[in-house]
Amino acid sequence: MKYIKIIFLGFGIVWLTAISCKKEIKCIEGEVIGYEQGEKATLIKIINVKGMGSNISYHSNAVDSLYENVIKTPNLYPLGKIYFNYRRYNEESDIALFQFDPPKICVLVYGPYNVPIVVITSSSQTDCP
Repeated sequence: MKYIKIIFLGFGIVWLTAISCKKEIKCIEGEVIGYEQGEKATLIKIINVKGMGSNISYHSNAVDSLYENVIKTPNLYPLGKIYFNYRRYNEESDIALFQFDPPKICVLVYGPYNVPIVVITSSSQTDCP
């Protein structure tokens, strides 16, 4: 019985240490790399959170470039540095955020990028909002 108490106490200490060491990222740092054709969507390369996005090849200025850790968000943001807070994308309620008003015609050679989608709730180009 004594050993069981020691084991549970050990697991408890490890668990509490893991929780206290886990850092919650409140602000995402990224770089706007471009826009998705036919949708009101911005492609952002995430800098400070590994594994949040996907890898893509993006064609800009007659050059194909490979980008790692890219996400997509509705609305258009200026090229360059961006700091933002976000929420999860809900396909049912957020689909209209991607649509232009009036609608744009898109050439079928462009397809959507298969990257994670988030909805930015606040953003800044200079510092965390």
